[in-house]
Amino acid sequence: MKQTVPFVIFLSLVCSLTAQISISNDFFPAAGDTLYSAVDNLPSGITITPAGGDQTWDFTTLQAPFTRQTVYKSAGQGNFGASFPEADIVAQSIEVGELYYTVTDTEFTL
Repeated sequence: MKQTVPFVIFLSLVCSLTAQISISNDFFPAAGDTLYSAVDNLPSGITITPAGGDQTWDFTTLQAPFTRQTVYKSAGQGNFGASFPEADIVAQSIEVGELYYTVTDTEFTL
């Protein structure tokens, strides 16, 4: 029992010192936004260093033959908007089709 109490105090301290990266809802996609992305299926020459400050990552060796386009519209503009009455926006892309999202101040939920 004497060893358990210090361990619990230590564990609580360690857990309280860790942090999670958070972003505001200003970064969530909104109706009218278009996201362009590219995928390199055979990446090489990329070195990702451990987490921490003062990082420089070089992605210049990445190659993608084409870009992908995802268009965000209001949910009512989607083909199946009636099936998702609580959705706020729909993401439309050739690869995936339609994905409906509910957007709040703290969540961007599929």
